[in-house]
Amino acid sequence: NSSPLQSSSVQDNQVALNFSDLMENLSYVLENYSYSVILDYTDVEPCRNYYCPLFQRVAPAFLAATCVLAALGNGALLATLAKQWHSWGGPVGKTAAAQLAAAALLFALPLPALAWGIAWGWHLGPWLCRAA
Repeated sequence: NSSPLQSSSVQDNQVALNFSDLMENLSYVLENYSYSVILDYTDVEPCRNYYCPLFQRVAPAFLAATCVLAALGNGALLATLAKQWHSWGGPVGKTAAAQLAAAALLFALPLPALAWGIAWGWHLGPWLCRAA
């Protein structure tokens, strides 16, 4: 008897899986697995990634430009918002614009440190590295 949603060929080809058989096979694999694999890296050459030198040349300039543009644009937005508070519509529009500008400035703050770290190495400690 096939259900209306299944044809008889689909129903005839189904394989019944027994959960206990699967668990027995898994336990056999886990019991016979050797965790004492020692990997030998003595003959391995370092990775020669051609994008890393390009990234180290381009990224600091890109991050510095992004930081400058973000600081100028969002600083101008906040200054305009402060000077012409009445022209920004209701309180929701003012709040949204101020929050957007503040968030973009918070994004731009760590960019100079990141650019410096990419170009010349990070010297500000592990805590600031994680924070940035």
